[in-house]
Amino acid sequence: MGGAGGMGTVGGAGGAMGGSGAVSGSGTSGGDGDGDAGDGDGDGDGDGDGDGDGDGDAGPDAGDGDGDGDGDGDGDTEGDQGDLCDAPADCNDGFGCYDPGDEGRGLCSIECDNTDDCTALPGADWTCSSSTGLCHVECLDEDDTVSCPDGLVCVMTGFGGEDSFRCKHPDDGVEPGTLEPYEPCQDSDACIDGLFCHVPGGYSTGYCTFQCDPGDDLPCAPVAASVDGPIEPTCEMPFPPTGASHCVLDCEDHPNNCPDGMTCIEYAMFSRCGFED
Repeated sequence: MGGAGGMGTVGGAGGAMGGSGAVSGSGTSGGDGDGDAGDGDGDGDGDGDGDGDGDGDAGPDAGDGDGDGDGDGDGDTEGDQGDLCDAPADCNDGFGCYDPGDEGRGLCSIECDNTDDCTALPGADWTCSSSTGLCHVECLDEDDTVSCPDGLVCVMTGFGGEDSFRCKHPDDGVEPGTLEPYEPCQDSDACIDGLFCHVPGGYSTGYCTFQCDPGDDLPCAPVAASVDGPIEPTCEMPFPPTGASHCVLDCEDHPNNCPDGMTCIEYAMFSRCGFED
């Protein structure tokens, strides 16, 4: 599960499988097969030393604007290619946080329109994820020690199958946290095992939730009992898009019934419960 902390730029190691061929956007499990971490918009452009100028704009599409490079004020990551990240706010402008699935830890990676934008990146065969528009590296399986750049490992990021493995930072024995579903969080290390921290674009506080498969009969059953009232968790596209669905609280019909501490946040095409800060 994702955690805080910084690492240097990824380099070295051999080539990976070519081409993403990915069609995993927002909960599909085919093709890309991973839950790519969203790139967020307007992330603070700090250089990781806590004194950047930050250019976050107002509104749900904006960055956190604190300019520290990691969204939490401690400047513990540089926010460049391959650096460790937990959320888009950890990465500099032009980068997103690639953090699919709940195995391994995320890395900052450049935004891309096609694989041509990724080929110059060192250390591996980087390709463009069609689900999130971030450069990533495909790999074979957990025993693949050749495909990933130095510092990254091959982990399962989707719901199974040969296209479900991508290169990420290792977990390094991070212990699961204690936060339950829909409790406020800033990184996935704080959530209980099986959950991750989704931080919506423009905010520094997110909530612990479950990555779901919309093809399941009851995709949000693991977190359904955590919510009282008329709003029930549904398996939907997150914001910003991550390439996999997770269990959200759609508050469009019940704007005053979000769980305690959460607010009904209006986005361009939907309304979701979240922590407005």
